[in-house]
Amino acid sequence: MGANITFQNVNQVLLSVLDDMYLVCAGIAMLILFLSVYRNYKEFGEYLGIRYLVGLLLTVVLLFLFPETADFLFKGMLSWGRDAGKRVEEIMEVLKQVEVEGGWFSAIVAGIANLVYQGAVYVGGFFRDIMIIVCCGLFVILKTLSPIFIAMLAVPETKSIGVNFLTLTFGFIMTPLCMVFGDLTMVWIVCRVWEHTGMA
Repeated sequence: MGANITFQNVNQVLLSVLDDMYLVCAGIAMLILFLSVYRNYKEFGEYLGIRYLVGLLLTVVLLFLFPETADFLFKGMLSWGRDAGKRVEEIMEVLKQVEVEGGWFSAIVAGIANLVYQGAVYVGGFFRDIMIIVCCGLFVILKTLSPIFIAMLAVPETKSIGVNFLTLTFGFIMTPLCMVFGDLTMVWIVCRVWEHTGMA
């Protein structure tokens, strides 16, 4: 009970700190946008250019929409990945219960295969849980720093950094899909093993 309460308190403190950091990052992002507009006004006067104004407008829209949209997509992909992972574990449980009719060689192969399946499920589940924790932590940090990197889209010299940030964040959102692909690959290998040994 005490450990659970301590974990919740630490979690709340971390979320509060990240919220404060997000406000600081949003302030820095607004400063970057202001300096970008000031720089272009100084160089080109009142006619900043349609292309620049459209890019600036898209940057402002991204600043407001990106955190909620990315959070919604990440949570949806994570929930879907967990559901798919549970189904894969159910398939592996069925494969572990396969009974083989045959001689001693088939019995030994089935026993070794069941041990491998069980170890693969446990090890895969352990690494998946660690990856989910790491990805969630990194995603929260990316979301907190997102205003600064998105604001960089409005500056020509740092536009590539902003694009790379958006690509990296999209990669984190798609991470659960890669985990599901890994689970399905494991099931496919297991089925091929059974076919290869003639016990499918």
